[in-house]
Amino acid sequence: MPEGLNDRQVDGWIPLLAIAEAIGGKCAEAARKVAVALSTGVAEDAESRGELLLSDIRDVFFRRELTRISTEDLLEALVAREGRPWAEAAGGRPLTSTRLAALLKPFGVRPNSVRIGGSTPKGYKLEAFADAFRRYLPAAEGTVAPAATAATSAARRVKKDGSKHA
Repeated sequence: MPEGLNDRQVDGWIPLLAIAEAIGGKCAEAARKVAVALSTGVAEDAESRGELLLSDIRDVFFRRELTRISTEDLLEALVAREGRPWAEAAGGRPLTSTRLAALLKPFGVRPNSVRIGGSTPKGYKLEAFADAFRRYLPAAEGTVAPAATAATSAARRVKKDGSKHA
């Protein structure tokens, strides 16, 4: 039986896991991973963890209506999310800036200096995530990127002849 399941969860999965074992091959291993992921809400593979991270980062950007965020603020927001692995991502300790950068590297996202107010801390721009969000996450219904909202508002202020509305 897979690790991390309580007795009740194991009872529910026994018949399905027995079928997967009978089929053989990679089916049994895949069934065990699915059982853990569906029963605990925690996926075992790195790909799913990366997608979960991307989803949480997208949520931070959109809920706060940001186009850039410092690494420190992003880590704080991720660690504060209940039911997510980020508070204990590093051997029982919170996610660090180094680990965050390593998790985002396969998606082509790297921290850079970002201007926030009068300072330029290391952080991330929303636009740097655009490709990763498009490729790895389902479209978020009813969600419009802050940058897109600003661009739309600016476009509405321009008349058809090119002059700007007052």
